[in-house]
Amino acid sequence: SCPSYWWNSEEYLGPAILLQSYRWLADSRDQKKAERKAALDNSMSLYRCHTILNCTRACPK
Repeated sequence: SCPSYWWNSEEYLGPAILLQSYRWLADSRDQKKAERKAALDNSMSLYRCHTILNCTRACPK
């Protein structure tokens, strides 16, 4: 459902993986928070989202 993922599927992680990443980053028990945050710190991770919001219509929540 994510056009940004369709256009850059080799590099852009997509909304499902970004949401799962947030789940780990928000968990105070996680011991690898810095590693996870560093892995997301690039131009193709979160910042590639163009807020088209198809993910909100497709996600079963």
